[in-house]
Amino acid sequence: MIPAVKQYLLEHWADFDLGDKPDDLLFIKFMDRGIRSAEVGCLTFLVKQVRRSLERPVLIVKIPRYPKNPEANRSLELEFNNLSLVRSRSEKDNIINSIPRPIFLKTIDSCQVLAISFLAGGDLGRWFVTPDPFESAEIKYKMAFDWLISFQKLMGEKPAELDEGFIDKYVNGPIEKYRQIFSADAGRHKRYFENIVKNDRDKTGRKIKLYPQHGDWHASNILAANGKISGVIDWEDFSLDAPPCYDLFYFIRTYTDALYNSLIYRDDPVLIDNLANSTRYFEVVERIIEYYCKNIEIDIELVNVFLPLYIIGSLNAAGDPRKVALPACERGELLLSMEIENIRNLVTALSVFAYLDLGKRAYAANNLELVGICKERMNAIFKRFIRK
Repeated sequence: MIPAVKQYLLEHWADFDLGDKPDDLLFIKFMDRGIRSAEVGCLTFLVKQVRRSLERPVLIVKIPRYPKNPEANRSLELEFNNLSLVRSRSEKDNIINSIPRPIFLKTIDSCQVLAISFLAGGDLGRWFVTPDPFESAEIKYKMAFDWLISFQKLMGEKPAELDEGFIDKYVNGPIEKYRQIFSADAGRHKRYFENIVKNDRDKTGRKIKLYPQHGDWHASNILAANGKISGVIDWEDFSLDAPPCYDLFYFIRTYTDALYNSLIYRDDPVLIDNLANSTRYFEVVERIIEYYCKNIEIDIELVNVFLPLYIIGSLNAAGDPRKVALPACERGELLLSMEIENIRNLVTALSVFAYLDLGKRAYAANNLELVGICKERMNAIFKRFIRK
């Protein structure tokens, strides 16, 4: 497959506005993160151009692992179409330089191929700022949300009201979708779903502004260079019509998960305890919520109303046929069962996955004492959050 793509690129190089034709192209496969089911997954390659023995990254190429799988092909189509839309609305702003350019989506040798421009920069999550993890978190949060706020304002707002129409679309709609995707668990969360609807109805009449959402807004999809955001990638889940604050919650959850994960290999549950109960980290999170809500003019009182919509929506996204991300579904279902009511509870509840992974690591090392400690910590969290 790759030789056919390479031949096509070289034969049509002049059509792509990528500079002088190279002497050769090198394809370097990225490691599969294993998030979605292999059947619907895509293979991703960094393409380097070679000229006079010098190599330079120029493209990202994606192809379905199984070329005839319709869901894998739909993923490529969504990313191409979303990038085309976003760039068309950003062409007069400098922010366009941090959004990949869709080069082509074309069938080559009976396989659909997506090519987009390469953006330089390092993963924001791994970008070293300071040895202090909370100071580093605050800087990274601010960088990520400065970019997001600018982008969302550029895309434009949609005035709305928290009324029955909003509830039908953004509350009842995702709940019904959850029941369709996870039919075996459909009746488990009846009370929680009813409370979500009630809480939204209690805020009826509130004016809100809806903004486009990236949909996969986590640090590994944000590139940084020279102290600023240099690129934002993976636009497959972009939406002009997503629920409010979806990206805000997505980033908080995934960044907090990453902080917990960084502690697992130190084999000390006390470090996880400290993060789960850290006033300092929660103050960082609170400040970014206030900053974001102020800039996009969302009533901060509505944050806890919108949080469950994200939890349901992210679980639906993981279970969508074009992803079938089973580990994410399992963790999302557990998070849903804890009936999270506010951001502080979310930060604490996420520690259960760190204890779970630490317990698995301890079991593999036959450290049964540590396994027992992790079980105790997990049971304490379940007792606190899971209602009978």
